Amino acid sequence: MRYIFTFIFLLYGLSIMSQDIFVSAEPIPAYPGGEKALTKFIKDNLVYPEFAQIKGIEGQVIIQFNIAPNGDVVNIRINKSLESACDSAVIKMMKTMPRWIPVNKNKLSDEIILPVNFTLPTINSRKIYQLPFFPDGEQALYNFIQKNLKYPIIEYECFGDSCSLCPRGRVTIRFIVTKEGKIESPEIIRA
Repeated sequence: MRYIFTFIFLLYGLSIMSQDIFVSAEPIPAYPGGEKALTKFIKDNLVYPEFAQIKGIEGQVIIQFNIAPNGDVVNIRINKSLESACDSAVIKMMKTMPRWIPVNKNKLSDEIILPVNFTLPTINSRKIYQLPFFPDGEQALYNFIQKNLKYPIIEYECFGDSCSLCPRGRVTIRFIVTKEGKIESPEIIRA
């Protein structure tokens, strides 16, 4: 008999679909802490491969495994492949999974199937493929800002760094970098 578990959450492009396919009349192994704890474990340990994100690869990996009499996750195998890096990420995560609560202390559990969906994250309904970076690195960005930022003209005289009259502070801005590298939708988050 097969047990199928599925859950839902979204985090940085990882999602696991939620719906119970069927319930067995026999008891099934339990993840310590239940479904919420399993969802948290997956959220914290499953890594969306950078290669897959850059290539825009999305889809589902279905993993099969058994629970040993001591609670270990064993016989991990791919039931449905997506892409080798995604498949490997799921297997790697499964190998770090803590022991389950077994049903039978004398034999392996029946097969457990866990579908895992890889979905690129979105901001304002736009997919994020890779974190952008400034050409020539962070220091070049600081140099660009220093050279091009025009401070407002102050109508009073300031005397060095310790002057309390001089306006000081940090402005935080959020923006989108398009695939072409253009800045769009700049928005002041903190004035």
